[in-house]
Amino acid sequence: MPPARPRRALVALLALLAVSASAAAATQHQLVLVDPVVPIEGIWSEKKFGTPTRYRLSTVEGVPAIEARGRGTASGLIRDIRFRVRDYPRLEWWWRVDLLPSNADIRTKFGDDVGASLFLVFGRPGILQPEPLTLVYAWTSAATPEGNVVVNPHHERSVRTLVLRSGESNLATWVAERRNLVEDFRLAFGREPPEHAEAIAMWSDSDQSNQEVRAYYGKVDARSGQ
Repeated sequence: MPPARPRRALVALLALLAVSASAAAATQHQLVLVDPVVPIEGIWSEKKFGTPTRYRLSTVEGVPAIEARGRGTASGLIRDIRFRVRDYPRLEWWWRVDLLPSNADIRTKFGDDVGASLFLVFGRPGILQPEPLTLVYAWTSAATPEGNVVVNPHHERSVRTLVLRSGESNLATWVAERRNLVEDFRLAFGREPPEHAEAIAMWSDSDQSNQEVRAYYGKVDARSGQ
């Protein structure tokens, strides 16, 4: 099978910001960034590359989720959700990967499949900033150990991926994540984050490896405090 052409996934996803839905409802101490019980249509916009990954609402072991499923597929969901990072620096979510593209290597242009990933976009595309800085949390193959910060091979100046889970040790298990967005941005980019995050995206794909991928995204919250 010939190598797949490099994608410019982030650029295409960001093009949807102008038409994506408004921010989620907020409380004093919490913003709901991903709500897996609310219909996808009207909230999320999808960008497809060839055959799309299928996203749908699901429930697994009693946990509501957005399911991502495909083989040789590539697409993502994005929504416009603006919040002040220092007011809501803590991210908390549940996710699960049942089938992982084991041959993937996100450090390479022709192997960058991922079981599950969350994008936090800081800024909007424009003339002076065509690609806003973007922090990605990934669950990917064992090729990249957990804790590594990966420079995206397609977007070397603007995108950094923090590998939270890799390999098969936690497959088919719900995993809770608690991250500090300010600290993770410093780790990834070596600087303070912009004032606002502007969008969040989910991305699961296997078009490079042509292997099957199946992942579940639970509720994602941004919370106040340290």
